[in-house]
Amino acid sequence: LGSTVAINGDWAAVGSKTTNDEDQGVVLYHYAGGTWSQHSFLSASTLGYTDEGGFGTAIAIENGVLVIGAPGDDTRGQDAGAAYVYVFKSATDTWEQEGGTVTDPAGKAGDRFGTAVDVKFNNNNVYTVVGAPGDDTGSVSVYHFDGTQTWQGALKPSAAQSGDQFGMSVIIDDGGDVFVGTAGG
Repeated sequence: LGSTVAINGDWAAVGSKTTNDEDQGVVLYHYAGGTWSQHSFLSASTLGYTDEGGFGTAIAIENGVLVIGAPGDDTRGQDAGAAYVYVFKSATDTWEQEGGTVTDPAGKAGDRFGTAVDVKFNNNNVYTVVGAPGDDTGSVSVYHFDGTQTWQGALKPSAAQSGDQFGMSVIIDDGGDVFVGTAGG
């Protein structure tokens, strides 16, 4: 418990991985009445997927939107990766997956899409960014969220070298600027 952590307002999301990769997921805590309490546990297996795929390796949360990275997901090839978006529904007091599994439109085996994720509200729009450091020199996909994820495009480094791992870390600021970290170059 605690391999990744994200917090926003009265919600905290904590990555959880057991030693045998079973029940890998994200534990959500809610702060109310002066106390943090476990609210729910989200995992790939609860969605009916048999491949945990590193579900919860990266997490980001803002204003009732939670993005979870799964860089080992095999939907588009071995370790191509995926991300999942959840929205908190106050009427039912539940976190529900929205828009299906998010994958890189050009994704391929080894991309590790979902290694890094972030989410940001900007002028009443929700944007998510997802890093894929295994995609040749690496890349970052930008999505607009309005109930479904609409791919806006991919960011690639201008002077890249093989193994740079562009997209190893990502963040989108309040103004909509995306900052990307590398691990290799």
